[in-house]
Amino acid sequence: MDGGEEREVITLAQFEAAYRSSFSRTVNRLAARGVSRETAEDLAQAAWARGWEYREQLRNPSLVSWWVGSIARNLLFIAYRGRKPTEQLTETCATVSPDWKPLLVERLLRDLPTADRDLLVDTYAFGSTSYELGPKMGVSATAIRVRLNRLRKTLRGIVDGTGKETARAGCATVC
Repeated sequence: MDGGEEREVITLAQFEAAYRSSFSRTVNRLAARGVSRETAEDLAQAAWARGWEYREQLRNPSLVSWWVGSIARNLLFIAYRGRKPTEQLTETCATVSPDWKPLLVERLLRDLPTADRDLLVDTYAFGSTSYELGPKMGVSATAIRVRLNRLRKTLRGIVDGTGKETARAGCATVC
């Protein structure tokens, strides 16, 4: 304490009230940073415990939730730093044969006409429905579903080896 300045130490009742109202928010903020819910709860609990242990350092008791949140974030960073950045290679990982289908799908999507690619991306990546895409593309929802069905059938044939050589050749009649 500098110059005889006295700090107000948070009381048990104030800390309990802050804990009850903010614990779940602390967990959610940690979970939003990509950790599992269980890990987020463990880190939040540790942060609130550490906050109670060092409550004398808190300058403003009304900011206890924010303060404990920063403790939780620091604990998360410490946990990240403690993890191994890489894993050891095993014997079996060198003998795995490559799967060329993802590369083929990437090439097929790249070779698709823009309208077909946009339709597939809007449907599967963004989760748009045919009812949402129909008005956007100026056709009915049924036309969108038919078009998607034909695209899937064409792409499936190409990937399985029963279709045309390129996506453009296979989708020319679908577009």
